This record gives sequence, C-alpha cells and structure tokens, in this order.
Amino acid sequence: MNVEEILTDDFLQQFKTGSELNSFLEALHHRGLEKISSSSLCSSRLSFCY
Repeated sequence: MNVEEILTDDFLQQFKTGSELNSFLEALHHRGLEKISSSSLCSSRLSFCY
C-alpha cells in the first residue's frame, strides 16, 4: 500500500486546522518510533516476542 492509497482526500478532510494535522502527525510519529523500538527489541530477543 502506498501513501496515496492511505492518505485519501476523505481521510485528510477530517483535519480542519494545521494544528489538528500536526497533532495527528506527532502522534503517528511517536507510535511509529515505538513500533520500531519494539521491533528492534524483538530482533535481539526473539524468544520474548509474539
């Protein structure tokens, strides 16, 4: 799935201000970093990952 398929006009229209969009992007960034960190831990400790 590419970015254009995810970030449709309908999806983006939910953000009414730049502040709302920025807040969403910050939360997305934070969650993405958590997942990357979690994956890094999993690759070094495979027996603890599900």
